[in-house]
Amino acid sequence: MIVEKLTLKQFRNYERISVDFKEGINIILGQNGAGKTNLAEAIYYLSFARSFRTLNYRDLIMKDKDFASIEALVRIDDETKQIKMVLTEEGQKITCNKVEINKLSALADLINVIVFEPKDVGIFQASPRQRRSFLNMQLSKLSSKYLDACSNCARLTKERNAILKSTNPNKVHLEVVTKQLIEESYEVCLRRKEFITTLEPLINKTLSAISLINRKVTLKYNSYVEFDSKEDYIVKAQKAFKDTLENDLKYKVTTIGVHHEDFSTYLNGAIISNFGSQGEKRIVAIALKIAPYFLVEDRTKRPIVVLDDVLSELDQTHQNKMISFLEKFAQVFITGTHINENYKVTIYDVANQNILRRNTHGR
Repeated sequence: MIVEKLTLKQFRNYERISVDFKEGINIILGQNGAGKTNLAEAIYYLSFARSFRTLNYRDLIMKDKDFASIEALVRIDDETKQIKMVLTEEGQKITCNKVEINKLSALADLINVIVFEPKDVGIFQASPRQRRSFLNMQLSKLSSKYLDACSNCARLTKERNAILKSTNPNKVHLEVVTKQLIEESYEVCLRRKEFITTLEPLINKTLSAISLINRKVTLKYNSYVEFDSKEDYIVKAQKAFKDTLENDLKYKVTTIGVHHEDFSTYLNGAIISNFGSQGEKRIVAIALKIAPYFLVEDRTKRPIVVLDDVLSELDQTHQNKMISFLEKFAQVFITGTHINENYKVTIYDVANQNILRRNTHGR
């Protein structure tokens, strides 16, 4: 999976820019504020129709303009597809080869991007919502069934909360919605549990490749019920909702469920959020974000990797290990202010809304 060409119009600080990218490692260099992260953001947007920097896509439209567009030629195996996104105040339109895409699940099947950004270092101290977001983003790319189940759970939880907030909650209606919610949430819990189990050895493999620390990462999925089968899950979930019904009615909100779940990360048996150094948290966070790359068995469909300012806090030894590791990937984008020019990479300089490919040492 390769982004061959990216064209932006009235996107962030770019009036109009078009750039051809290479396979292998693409280094995007520029001073702070030059717009290098805007390029990374646009590439990520192709995969999720959302930004990793803002929840409001209108922020992406250049000031005093009425639209922005992202257009890309993406090669998957031997086929090149044209993806175009037009953002306006009224909404956004997404097309692939000029055919409109209306479901995010269809976009999820089309292009896959994983990203690391500086704030990800704080994922271990962040709220459970951010870790759930990580799970949801990764799993939605692996399973359209998971994405649909998540959407249904969110809809049913909203409906259940509306019943709880009513003056006289209809107990029969509440029971029906709760039953539906439990049925839908099984797929979410199961996929998350499997994902965490599968991801753990991949994180350790990645950590070993990019770091000098000889330590083991352990992940623990914190589900609201422990289960061994679907039947077991249904029985235990029903009991859990029954046990919390009084509190739900009192506080007028659903107090348990997949929307409250979390996972914990341990480094050599100690929870990293409490006992890990800043350097350890950074390198483990990088490994956590990169590891899902290896979950995609079809090499032609493995994700495009976007790493925003990933090298700035790494010493030269760790930078060397990181670049050496990433050379095996199909396509990587790294933003930064400087780079060792002896690396086998393609370098792009960003300044004054222009992009200049300086030299090519890569594939």
